[in-house]
Amino acid sequence: MQDNNKQEQNTLLPDVTPWPTPVDGGALANELTDAFNKYIYLPDGGAEVAAIWTLHTYISDGYMFTPRLFIHSPEPRCGKTTFLDLLEYLCYKSLSVSSITGPAMARMITIQKGQITLLADEADRYLNNDNDTLCKVLNSGFQRGKKIMCTETSGKTMTPRLFDCFAPCAIAGIGNIPSTVQDRSLTITLKRKTQKDRIEKLRYRDVIETTETLRRKCKRFIIDNEKDIINRTPTVPNELNDRTA
Repeated sequence: MQDNNKQEQNTLLPDVTPWPTPVDGGALANELTDAFNKYIYLPDGGAEVAAIWTLHTYISDGYMFTPRLFIHSPEPRCGKTTFLDLLEYLCYKSLSVSSITGPAMARMITIQKGQITLLADEADRYLNNDNDTLCKVLNSGFQRGKKIMCTETSGKTMTPRLFDCFAPCAIAGIGNIPSTVQDRSLTITLKRKTQKDRIEKLRYRDVIETTETLRRKCKRFIIDNEKDIINRTPTVPNELNDRTA
């Protein structure tokens, strides 16, 4: 058991060091939006959604719901992997995976105590149907307090265990994903850019300083404004109801 605890401690993701001075929220949202528009060819409103969702990852534990972000690519070479890469550089305690099982995701969220942003690429290859365990983990993790039961194996012993899977998650894939997951998602549908579209290449060495600054600003803004954000009651348009609202 002690060895397992040491392994779990070693997998904990590092925290973000807050920016040293107060941050203007509007200016920060604009900086995030500009970053997404700079490197990804997005539909109208896509960059704004990505920016707000990014900020949400820093304060998701203050909410009852954490909507999945579905990056929908109708065909190859629309920029979905670049999108996930940028999210990885900007989101809170981000972890990018190209393949993951439901029990592995549930275990990782538990180790991190929900303080993690999971980014899953190529979801169309392994997220196949509404009865899949991974699908159930994504669905239960949308709402605080919902749990899923997985079996842990130790030698010949199999023990059922309840996992709380509440944590932000972005999913990228070509084509559609299971309807229950998509129903819990903010969907941004990409399209392939043309030669006329001015989008810069996303290179880690060129952006890491800027993205790390933005991460630190996000952390500071949330620290200074957490109570006001959580206690604010948003105005929901009358056209929305149930899970959409």
